[in-house]
Amino acid sequence: MSRHKRVSVIASLRYGWRLTVKHLNTLVPGTIVFYLPELAQRWGADLSGWGLARTLWQTAVGCWLLWHALQLSDRETRASRFHQPALPAPGYLGRFLTSTGLFWGALIAGLWPSLRLLSGQWALSGWSQLGWLSHPWAWDAGQARAAAWAALAGLPAGLWSVYGWFHGYYVADEGQGAWQSMVSSARAVRGAFWPSLLFLAVIGAINALGLALWVVGIFLAFPVTLMATTYVHLELKRQTPALVAGARRTPRQGPGAPVR
Repeated sequence: MSRHKRVSVIASLRYGWRLTVKHLNTLVPGTIVFYLPELAQRWGADLSGWGLARTLWQTAVGCWLLWHALQLSDRETRASRFHQPALPAPGYLGRFLTSTGLFWGALIAGLWPSLRLLSGQWALSGWSQLGWLSHPWAWDAGQARAAAWAALAGLPAGLWSVYGWFHGYYVADEGQGAWQSMVSSARAVRGAFWPSLLFLAVIGAINALGLALWVVGIFLAFPVTLMATTYVHLELKRQTPALVAGARRTPRQGPGAPVR
């Protein structure tokens, strides 16, 4: 039976804000580089045939941002770490790309039945027809039934996303491979499923608001939630004995310790 674990959403966001403000000189420019394709489109560039290149670009920049977030967090909260990580471990980028492909590939495959139920087709272009989902107050009975069945069909994908969300940190922090990082993430989330789900819902809403505000919001929302996610990863890892067995324990000083 999994023991109950504590996840503080408010503390994680405070931590994310503190570190983002302190390291604006690297986190915000890194986020701008991540969103360069979107900026180019807003400036009139036609990137319709560059889908794969955009994915590879943002995955590579995302790798760096994640690694950088771990470095910053480790520097600020070194006393809470169970070991001194050597970042980046050899082959880090390749392992991260593999684990990211596994995570998102399985997630998309898991959501495909929901797409079929909602749009009536299996083609990924069906996502463009789902604008009605954002107006639940205007659904008719048929749309409400379709949404309910789609939510039920997407339940495995939802579980996969929550339990596997922290996989990248185990690639960066532990040098683990794709599947091993998924297993480590699932072990960390076990006992904290509902708090982790709430955390993901909150950071999803923050990033959605940031996207709505675009430059005013996303270049702060993204790094804040990235650092907040790093905080939650460290908190879950600290409370998961199987992941730190044999490591030297230190007096508790959680990632929420004041930034010096």
